[in-house]
Amino acid sequence: MTAAPHAQGPDAASVLVVDDEEIVAEELAAGLARFGFRARHSACPLRALEMLAAAPEVSVLVSDLRMPGMDGLTLARTAMGQRDATSLLAVVLITADGDRGELLESLRGAVSGFVRKPFRVAQVAEAVRIAHEETMRRRAALSAAACC
Repeated sequence: MTAAPHAQGPDAASVLVVDDEEIVAEELAAGLARFGFRARHSACPLRALEMLAAAPEVSVLVSDLRMPGMDGLTLARTAMGQRDATSLLAVVLITADGDRGELLESLRGAVSGFVRKPFRVAQVAEAVRIAHEETMRRRAALSAAACC
């Protein structure tokens, strides 16, 4: 099943796209918005961490794997470490690399999905949809466990 374009609503998944190439981050965020996601973007991983801290509603982080300064795995681990149970975060990594060892390591770190370059926005949108649904299920389960 693939995600179909639709209008953003109050229940739309909130997504942060991070890529060191500003135009890529901007265009991918715009493309995800056309699929109904509330998407923001940043070309700076440190700025992305600030944005995530200020926006607990963000349920999915989409990040390029290879970025100077802070790679996507480090960004993902740092971001997930800053979240509590009510604001869990799923991560979708975008990569052109085929380094299986790093990809397997990141799966152990709770990365929800990978999209290989070159990609279509619809592929990323589907990965985001799946990651968002997983995150919402995990948040609900943790909330239910905490209240009883």
